[in-house]
Amino acid sequence: MANNSKEKVKAVEDKIRDLINDIKVMNEEELKEGEGKKIEDDAAEELIKKLKAIASAVGNI
Repeated sequence: MANNSKEKVKAVEDKIRDLINDIKVMNEEELKEGEGKKIEDDAAEELIKKLKAIASAVGNI
């Protein structure tokens, strides 16, 4: 059972990492010309910070 739990934790960590990467990509992408970014810098930084905290907490389970 412990191995199954480790696999679940790893899967959650992978999903969080994927989400962080998605945020970084969206932060770099612009909408239409002159409309800005899909996710602004401050929002992207805050989301990534929160997701890293969650990933750290999950890793400590």
